[in-house]
Amino acid sequence: MKCDIKLTAVNIGPHVRLQGQWSSGNNRSVIYAPNGAGKTFLSRLFRLQESASRSETDCDSLLRVGSSSGAFSFSVKGSNDPDSRELDVQLRRGAAPDVSTTNGYVFHTFNSDYVYDNLVVKGYEVDGNISGYIVGGANVDLTREQENLTILTKQGQEIRQRIDAAIATMTTSLREAGVKTSMTEYKDVNFDSLLAMELPSGHDYDRRRDELQKLGTVDSSAFDTTTHSLRLDAGFLEDARTLLSTVYSKSHFEKGFIEGINANLSFYSTGVELWTSDKERCPFCGTAPLGETALDLIRRYTEYLEDEESEVRSEARRLSGLCDAMLSTYRVWESAALRNSGELSKACGLMASLGERTVPYPPDSSRLESMIDALKKALKDKESDITTSFEPRLTIDPILDFLNEASKASDDLGRLGAAVSGALDNLDKQLREGRRELCKEALKKLRMECDSDLRERSIKLDECREAQQLLREKEATSRRERRPLVSDQMERLISLFFGDRYSFDRETFTLLLGTDAMPSTPNRVLSDGEKTVVAFCYYLASIPTVIESDGKWDDLFLVIDDPISSLDFNYVFMMAQCIRDLDGMLADQCGRSVRTRLLVLTHNVEFMNLLMRNRVGMKALTMADGAIVELKGDVLSPYDEHLRSIYLISIGREEPSYTTGNSIRHVVECAWRTHSPDVGKLEDFVKSQDEFSTAPFVYSLCQDLSHGAQRVNLPVHRDEYVRACKVVIDNVRALFPGQVKLLEKEMG
Repeated sequence: MKCDIKLTAVNIGPHVRLQGQWSSGNNRSVIYAPNGAGKTFLSRLFRLQESASRSETDCDSLLRVGSSSGAFSFSVKGSNDPDSRELDVQLRRGAAPDVSTTNGYVFHTFNSDYVYDNLVVKGYEVDGNISGYIVGGANVDLTREQENLTILTKQGQEIRQRIDAAIATMTTSLREAGVKTSMTEYKDVNFDSLLAMELPSGHDYDRRRDELQKLGTVDSSAFDTTTHSLRLDAGFLEDARTLLSTVYSKSHFEKGFIEGINANLSFYSTGVELWTSDKERCPFCGTAPLGETALDLIRRYTEYLEDEESEVRSEARRLSGLCDAMLSTYRVWESAALRNSGELSKACGLMASLGERTVPYPPDSSRLESMIDALKKALKDKESDITTSFEPRLTIDPILDFLNEASKASDDLGRLGAAVSGALDNLDKQLREGRRELCKEALKKLRMECDSDLRERSIKLDECREAQQLLREKEATSRRERRPLVSDQMERLISLFFGDRYSFDRETFTLLLGTDAMPSTPNRVLSDGEKTVVAFCYYLASIPTVIESDGKWDDLFLVIDDPISSLDFNYVFMMAQCIRDLDGMLADQCGRSVRTRLLVLTHNVEFMNLLMRNRVGMKALTMADGAIVELKGDVLSPYDEHLRSIYLISIGREEPSYTTGNSIRHVVECAWRTHSPDVGKLEDFVKSQDEFSTAPFVYSLCQDLSHGAQRVNLPVHRDEYVRACKVVIDNVRALFPGQVKLLEKEMG
């Protein structure tokens, strides 16, 4: 199955930013990089996932010098997998690493730290303190139970995704409404809160949102909340009441005389006032001195004006003027009050905190005008006939009632204006409270909308628990102890690498010299290369210690960092062969076929070539300049190219060249090291192979200096080169027939 793989490391070891993205046919990759390039830092990040205890020391040792934080991510997405598998590591200097996995692999990492922790500190004595069991086994058919659990899990995940999508939609809506993500009530709109909440009887989310939306449009500076109190002097109405209800006596003056004065009462009143200060001159025409007739007329004017009838008429006219003044004053106030009412009504409509309020409006001045007109008519009639009495309740009481109504409206407007002004002053507080309430109502709405999904999820959880319990019960019937699995594999691996030189005692977990106890500790007996081999054997044998249940074998991911340190060439070949046979080795341990996932890090090109030729790593990569990129085959595999060249010469499709001798030596040496590493010399190996008996000059061709000195002409005749190439191919066919078959298939 094709896998897409991504790796990113930021501020890790020497890496400022390392990125790689590649595809692998079987999730096996080999990355080449020289020493000091930062491979071990990467392997240490994988090993963090295995560590039960992580500390700030881990971060400090992994972070790039001068960096306070770093990050590492590794993800694999199979072509048939719905989701990727991810390992994420966050590092912060002075704190423990934060390691998280999604659909996680079980990583098992071999590097210098593993060797130190498991073998160096113990003097290379293998730790036999292995306990516990691997639950489940190949002899129990769990397919049905596993499939059922997978289906239930997937169904539960789909339900959770629907709920999460609803939560995401709601939180987006809240942010659009101006809710800050730092608000506690906003943070409470989450999955856990939904689970903890009882099903509410209803919600008020839509109304709250509308109210908040309106409140958000309020500009406190745009409202004039100043109200104007109604100030009217209505005391004259009582004077009018007395005037209208009192019956007065008529004057003794002639009717014509009275009518003449009344027609221009103001003129005569002013004249009489002037005469009292200057009685020598006529106040009307200025004649002086006055005659007796004129004086008599002025005295009659004075007498009339001082008469009761004249005073009544004068009072009626004064009161009529006050009526006009009151109406005018009221209209001015009415206009201002109407503006106030409109402003306050708009504010009340936008601010729900004011509650349901009835906005007062001033009584219509047209009503007052009609009442004033009625009063003025009564005064006019009184002026015409002072002996007549009028009922005041028909004219004055309606005006007083109207004024009381207007006064109440004025007071109500004042109180409402003060409330609106206070609300505008606390606008920010109202917005905060509105957003808090909106979040609470949002949670209620979500709880009601997601109720069916939450109920279904609860059912699926119960079903999953039952399925898991059933699976555990069936797995428990075939649990296997870890220690025998480790000891059996360790015994096989020690025998594979060392033959009879060393052996492993399964019972005592002891490394033996042959079949006898070592004369000293393994640390003093083993060479550096042998120590590396023992460490690698223990690494592979101890795989069951990281496996909790039978299903976890399928999640195993091996990370191997430079396992060939200090190894002889024959051990390097055996190491490559061991890695090639990992699937079979793991099948022996878990009792069924297992597909091994693998990432190898190495600084050795030849070791990488061996892995590639044995198809251990399907993808060859290199790490340089902040990137992980693919390497071409002709760069990595000189053996393949040398063998291909010899094969083409042997079948006549290519002519020999000055490098042919070097190609022959390379192929023969590889065959020697791989097939007969116990033979001490290359010459002895050539002599031991029957195919070379017909061409004894092959060894001489291996020493023709074509690999180390300049050649202008061929030192050997062309036909001899062709003949030598043929016998070398025959030898390879005898020792490694698959290699020649692969070439034959490739060349058609």
